[in-house]
Amino acid sequence: MGKIKIKKRIKEIIVDNRAGSIIEYSLIIGFSLIAFVVIISIITSILDWSNSALSDFFNFLDF
Repeated sequence: MGKIKIKKRIKEIIVDNRAGSIIEYSLIIGFSLIAFVVIISIITSILDWSNSALSDFFNFLDF
């Protein structure tokens, strides 16, 4: 009986016009995840650059 309800609900989602909103929400989530990964990669590259610059500076001072 549970399988019939699941199949019926899936069919309703596919036929329903509101299914477009599910696609829109999934696209928004996907794009936000991509933006998050890009921002994190930029931040890590900046931190790596600052770490290497600080290391070079202290090596220049012979600490």
